[in-house]
Amino acid sequence: MVSEFMRSLDAGTDEKESALEQYLDICGSDKAVKEAMRTEHLSRADLKALYVHLSAAGLGQWVKGHYAALSTIAYVEPLLYAIRAQKRGVNWCEITSKLLEYWEDKIPQGDLMH
Repeated sequence: MVSEFMRSLDAGTDEKESALEQYLDICGSDKAVKEAMRTEHLSRADLKALYVHLSAAGLGQWVKGHYAALSTIAYVEPLLYAIRAQKRGVNWCEITSKLLEYWEDKIPQGDLMH
């Protein structure tokens, strides 16, 4: 899913936007992500803004088969971590650093929220 999206990003601006919208459709259709969005009162625009912010903060890179910024909004644990840490006032440098460690498998699944 992410690989196909990244190929689309190499296209023009309209195609990039279309690819991101399709990716957000997929994220929003995932049962667990949809529930997390409901619980945290997140909109599609919030997911998009989070992706943009994470990309700019250093997660716009491939890590162990994941494009970290995109995968963060597609998987519940990193999504919830990013949103809840942001709400608690954790600075973006720390959020990004922890997410990078998560995608590098330095933080095991299930431990990111602790």
